[in-house]
Amino acid sequence: SNEGGSVSDDLKLYCSLLSNLTRKIHDVLCDATGEISRELSWKQRNSAKKHAWGSATTIGMLLGHSHLLSHFDDSLVESALLQLFRCLQLHAFINEKIFAAAVNALSALPASLWQYLSTKNCNVIACGLATFFSFLELPQRKTASAYQANVERLTKALILIANKRDFCQMFLLRESLPFSIDFFYQWLTSCDVQSSTPLEQVVDAVTSQEVEHVIDVSDIQIFLSRAAQRNQLVQQDESVQP
Repeated sequence: SNEGGSVSDDLKLYCSLLSNLTRKIHDVLCDATGEISRELSWKQRNSAKKHAWGSATTIGMLLGHSHLLSHFDDSLVESALLQLFRCLQLHAFINEKIFAAAVNALSALPASLWQYLSTKNCNVIACGLATFFSFLELPQRKTASAYQANVERLTKALILIANKRDFCQMFLLRESLPFSIDFFYQWLTSCDVQSSTPLEQVVDAVTSQEVEHVIDVSDIQIFLSRAAQRNQLVQQDESVQP
């Protein structure tokens, strides 16, 4: 039917737009890090920066329509989010407005988007967590610190939905996005009050073969002790109840 064709055209347009906006951010970030040597004049470079922060804002709006996610390729959404994460990773090297637009775009995304991605076989949740922990643990310059509360809210949201696979990937990413196990543990215990699930998933992750080469035995012991402590409290509560 005509209506079906129109919906299909709209989705194609949406995908094409998301892809183009993602590329604009990618190009500016590569330019900032010198990964791609582009002979640009000051005017062209300035224009590209404006496109990048506008792109970050628009990506946030596009991904806000999370009911459309099941209609298109997850890798497209993953690419867009990974570029927004890179804006945080490279915040010291890029224009502050691009960084701010990326944080605002990520902060405005609905919980349903993260929930949807947590059921997929992708690295978005893991990369998000590694990016946020790495960002939060480092002392920030003034502009970046103004966005700390937003990043903290995002971190908490992702910890609560991450599964064993996400935490395994997150630990493996510490090589390129460093953060300390102690810092992560503090965060985990603050979220542990809300739900015991993150701790259970982390224990499954740290005791798996996938990450044994990147986590010290002493660090694994910290998580196991916390889990044992928590189980003890749960058992005490159950025995007190009539």
